[in-house]
Amino acid sequence: MLSPGVPQLASQRLVDRLLRRNGLKASDLPFFSRADQVNAPGQRQFSSYDYLDLKTHPLILDAASEALKQYGLSTSASRLMAGELPHHAGLETQLAQVYGQESALVFVSGHATNVSTIAALVEPGDLVIVDQLSHNSIQMGVRLSGARRLVFPHNDPVGLERLLVKHRHQYRRCLIVTEGHFSMDGDSPDLNSLLTLRDEHRAWLMVDEAHGLGVLGAGGLGSHQQQGIDPSKVDIWMGTLSKSLASTGGFIAAKQDVIQHLRLHASGFSFSVGLNAPCCAAATAALTVMRNEPERVASLQANGRYLIHTAQEAGLDVGQSLGMGIVPIMLNDLRHTFLAANHLLAQGWGVYPIAPPTVPSNRCRLRLFVRSDHTKESITNLVNDLSSAIHHTKTNAGR
Repeated sequence: MLSPGVPQLASQRLVDRLLRRNGLKASDLPFFSRADQVNAPGQRQFSSYDYLDLKTHPLILDAASEALKQYGLSTSASRLMAGELPHHAGLETQLAQVYGQESALVFVSGHATNVSTIAALVEPGDLVIVDQLSHNSIQMGVRLSGARRLVFPHNDPVGLERLLVKHRHQYRRCLIVTEGHFSMDGDSPDLNSLLTLRDEHRAWLMVDEAHGLGVLGAGGLGSHQQQGIDPSKVDIWMGTLSKSLASTGGFIAAKQDVIQHLRLHASGFSFSVGLNAPCCAAATAALTVMRNEPERVASLQANGRYLIHTAQEAGLDVGQSLGMGIVPIMLNDLRHTFLAANHLLAQGWGVYPIAPPTVPSNRCRLRLFVRSDHTKESITNLVNDLSSAIHHTKTNAGR
């Protein structure tokens, strides 16, 4: 809470109204708990997106350690000045290969990657059409760009086409943006349909793969491998290094002229310190491990299928999830969602609520991230305790 003399921001007023309306208080929010209260141990942690269990892999730690010894923790400069390191080019080359692109560029933040890239590619007089459930970083990038923003219904090519037919001709450039694996719902768009519409209406297609790399496809290469399309057909791929690649930062993979434009005009790149050597080395090593140990991807996907099956058998609503890395448990009621999350946290489970403004108040859920190292026993135990927590909170909701 802000101190008494500080005016409330609109977002805080929204949260306060929702709490009062649902009979909750600030202490019911689990987000502000201490680490020792909520840092659940490995098999009971279902809110970490270390999908392939790589963040403590010996090869990755060794690679980061060697880079740290050689170059230190900070690049100490923008990459346009003195901050360019050999590790940058090595990682970017591998990322470009994953997505069949000519080049790639890494940023210090995944959120800043989307914001800066979109703001650098479009401007007033341009049109951006985004999926209804696109990430906050996409929405903020469009807002910063000054381009007109339109929203098409989630994963609905027909709805997108309707907007393109009605509005595309009024604008110089048009950018279509979606996610390859939606972070809140665990589903994916039909990329072939989007590519067809892109071609018919002379637009660009940008796909956010933050939760797709390492999760989708037989080899974990992402939504393009999952759907059997040539990744070079997509104009712009965005991704993060903080999920399956066990590091931090973000990246864009695209044609060389796009990457060169971003080097000069994406403010989150040109006005930011370069990504440090240990993070680059860790992500590069993680890509190598992912390719050399495909059983990690297979295990992750098997665990996702098992969680979906077990949850549905228990009568839980998993929405439209593919059952890969992200499985929402749809509760839809804000009060039940927060109370169920607190009940699970008190039992030592790392499960958190997703509520407004991230999702509408009637679409609240508990979001589960599945990892390759989860066991069937832990998944079964989680679903049993989930069912009990939901029943307990509904029974006691009016007290």
